[in-house]
Amino acid sequence: MQRTLRFFGTLFLVLHGALTGVAQDLESFTVSNLTATNAVLDNFVYGLEIQFTLDYTAKKGLVKDTEIAVYFTTDDGTPVASHANGTTYRDPDNRLRVVSKLPKGGSGISTHRVLVPYYAIALPEGDYTLQVVPRLKKLLKDEVRELPVAYTGADTVTLEMPALRRVSLRISGLSVEPTNLDGGSWDGTLGLGKEEAKLPDLQYRLYLEGVVARDEVFLSQVQDNVTEATWAQPSASFYLAPEDQLTLEIVDNDGLTDPNRIGQRRLRLADLEAFAETPGLLPTFDRVKTVTVAAFFN
Repeated sequence: MQRTLRFFGTLFLVLHGALTGVAQDLESFTVSNLTATNAVLDNFVYGLEIQFTLDYTAKKGLVKDTEIAVYFTTDDGTPVASHANGTTYRDPDNRLRVVSKLPKGGSGISTHRVLVPYYAIALPEGDYTLQVVPRLKKLLKDEVRELPVAYTGADTVTLEMPALRRVSLRISGLSVEPTNLDGGSWDGTLGLGKEEAKLPDLQYRLYLEGVVARDEVFLSQVQDNVTEATWAQPSASFYLAPEDQLTLEIVDNDGLTDPNRIGQRRLRLADLEAFAETPGLLPTFDRVKTVTVAAFFN
């Protein structure tokens, strides 16, 4: 049975930087050529791909990093929530959100392609008809102004929502090489003569990565100056769609410089289902010698 959603292609103009005088009032903004394709694998993320055309004219041009944020609501106006743990596909109120940038310039026609990851959509399995109701919002300091948006052509798309799995991981038995690929210490000269301080500060990270966006699922606590580590507690729970590939990244994170990657491994849902039966010892990868992964579905 199809359920109707009102796909508030709510379009947020977020204007970054200092603005003075009269802001860039849009004279016209038209959304058209809306299409959608289900079951798209975007790099390592599975979802609904939406494409649309924007025809716009601005009196003073658009500033750099202006964004369109697309939200979803049900037919009674209730916002669709997000399953995402990171901030890439949700707003501060936990509403599902995807964004696309507008090019700089006073006017033009631009085509936008955005992937709505299935794992981020807080809806059960089923087919949904999504109605697109675009609105343009402009944020100036603390004031949000709403402007009318014209719309031409079809305004509905179909979402074929697959069943999601909710899972958490426990990482144990991690062992890494004491030196980086160049043969130097992970922390370089930060140890100031203390040999143990030159060892890595181990952290594992879980994320899902599309072509455009990376969504961090979980960051573990850091274990300082060790080459072996176990985390007794599992990660926070997260959702996966059937074709998603979860990235497990092991880093040296001293908190002073950008984390150094020690190793990276991608895990399919089928891998994690196997690890729910028996914790899996992953083969050696990069500078990681051993690591064991246990999965818990809930």
